[in-house]
Amino acid sequence: MRRFTPIILLIATLSISLCSCEREDDVMEIFTGKTWKMSYIFPDGQPSTPIDFWEGFDNPEEAYKISNELAKDKSSYNLIFKGGLLNTGKMGGTFEGRAVNATVEGYWTADGDTRALQFSDVKWKGSDTDVLAKAFIRGLSANVYKYAGDNSNLYIHFKDGQLTRVIALVPKK
Repeated sequence: MRRFTPIILLIATLSISLCSCEREDDVMEIFTGKTWKMSYIFPDGQPSTPIDFWEGFDNPEEAYKISNELAKDKSSYNLIFKGGLLNTGKMGGTFEGRAVNATVEGYWTADGDTRALQFSDVKWKGSDTDVLAKAFIRGLSANVYKYAGDNSNLYIHFKDGQLTRVIALVPKK
């Protein structure tokens, strides 16, 4: 039995250290091959607290109702990522999307190890008057700096002035 004790300890140590290693995200599986639909926007670190963009309106309940109806439209608040391995060793490519009436296109790069995310050359066509659509546009146009999630939930983190916010997305059904 004494002979097997070091071997058992070695196997236990190796399995613990292999399990504790963080693995790199499969960026292509997360971003591509689906249409992402926004579910809500929240302050960074407070996922159970959606931002009340309707506070201060003369009739916030009505403004919220209008935004909610627009968000139910399957063609609104969508993002599609296309791409592959770049010559920098990171993943990336192009993206396109839609708020309500405004459409967007641009370039993205992501690092599966650090979860850094960058958008560049973001161009919007058209405009939206709805407050939630404006927040979505501002978020994708702002300083996007990282992502979190997997192929079922994608969280895009961005800086909005002094605030840090997150756009939560799910695969469109």
